[in-house]
Amino acid sequence: MVMACSAFKCANKYHEDIPIQFHRFPLENPELLNKWMSEMKINDFKPTVYSFLCSEHFIIDDYEIQPGTEVKFLKNDAFPTVFKYFPSYLQENLTFKQPVLPRPTISEFSVQEIPASTSRSTDPLVDNEVVPVVSSPELLDGSEYTLKQCDSKSSKRVLRSKIKKLQKRLKKRDLKIKSLKTLLYNMKKKKVPSSDETANQLEEQHVGTIL
Repeated sequence: MVMACSAFKCANKYHEDIPIQFHRFPLENPELLNKWMSEMKINDFKPTVYSFLCSEHFIIDDYEIQPGTEVKFLKNDAFPTVFKYFPSYLQENLTFKQPVLPRPTISEFSVQEIPASTSRSTDPLVDNEVVPVVSSPELLDGSEYTLKQCDSKSSKRVLRSKIKKLQKRLKKRDLKIKSLKTLLYNMKKKKVPSSDETANQLEEQHVGTIL
């Protein structure tokens, strides 16, 4: 039997090369099962012993590592909270527990270490360890970013104006060339007296210069 995830539009299936765990529904714990079903929001779905949810729908705090092993075990009271394929109208109404994000690499950020306090914290969510403070290397000030945008828009307007002027000049040049060529053709065709000499002068003075 192939283990497949039962979550909405989740296509994960078990494969030995993919590091995804699959968890059976807590059928023997009706209260916890109701939480699972409530979070999944799938109508008319009745899980069986062959139904599974993959680990992508749980956060790291839902797991614990047994002493002496490296295998993650789902906590007895854990329930799924991450369903990224839900429709937008459902996503807006959900309040997920915040998943743990991947840590940035040293090459992407500068890391400063803040020594831990010597006194032991009483807050169970706070660990007395060295805490990395991540700062982005190149963040633009808001005013500087606005100025850069303004300069860019101004430059674009100037360039557009220059392009329009050049296009008008080219159009006038093309019309002038066309009219002069027509004039030269008519003069030669009608054999106007001294037309060859006049045509040559016009061609040298105007057409040659424009081209």
